[in-house]
Amino acid sequence: MTKTAQIAMVLVSFCCLGQNTDFLFRDYNNPALLKNITATTLYTQHSIINPEFELTAHKIGSVFELWNRTFHSYYYQYGYTHYKEQEFTLSSLQKISSKVHFGVNLNLHNASSPGFNKHQSVSFDLGWNYQNNRYEIDLFMENPLNNSYVKNDIESRMIISGRYKWNSNLASILQIEESLLTSSYAQHELKYSYENSFSLSILHTFTTSQYGLRFGYNKEPFEIRTSYKSHPWANKIGFSLIYQPFNG
Repeated sequence: MTKTAQIAMVLVSFCCLGQNTDFLFRDYNNPALLKNITATTLYTQHSIINPEFELTAHKIGSVFELWNRTFHSYYYQYGYTHYKEQEFTLSSLQKISSKVHFGVNLNLHNASSPGFNKHQSVSFDLGWNYQNNRYEIDLFMENPLNNSYVKNDIESRMIISGRYKWNSNLASILQIEESLLTSSYAQHELKYSYENSFSLSILHTFTTSQYGLRFGYNKEPFEIRTSYKSHPWANKIGFSLIYQPFNG
């Protein structure tokens, strides 16, 4: 995709798209967290990872209800001029009890590079969530069969995440990840929300001393989010737009 097409895609998304759930913009998609969305949601996200190499990421998705079941579908692209990865995902969840939810992602992967054959693969992910009054626990297993294009080149990992509400405005989220492709790490996020309009998150990764900031503003039916996260080799800057057409 050319730079002009990328810009056009983002601009069109801003005009046409964009509910408010944090999981939509995490670096993993736990389908069990679809339980938090109760209305049709459209969203788009654009991230600049390394301007020098024109390394970017784009995501366009929607959450909708069909046959009395909630679905999540999205298109994700990552790469730069000489290499592109694309992912098409369809997710759904099942309510096990009032406190427990289970979900599944089905993924189609594409990878391409000039002068080389295109590669395709399929994978699936499993997600589980338990929620009580003050805390919740998530378990996410990405690509548990380690499907790949060639060998070990599609992410396969397990993530455990816990969230504790200190009060109605302040929450802590602890995330522990074990990955086959990248090093394992633990991350803490402190999130403050004000009157369901403003939100601010501070992230810190313990093992690598990385950090990040997220800021959100909600004015129904739209929500705008900006984010910054440091990496050992680059800094990621993101901008997101969320739209709930029936909440205006």
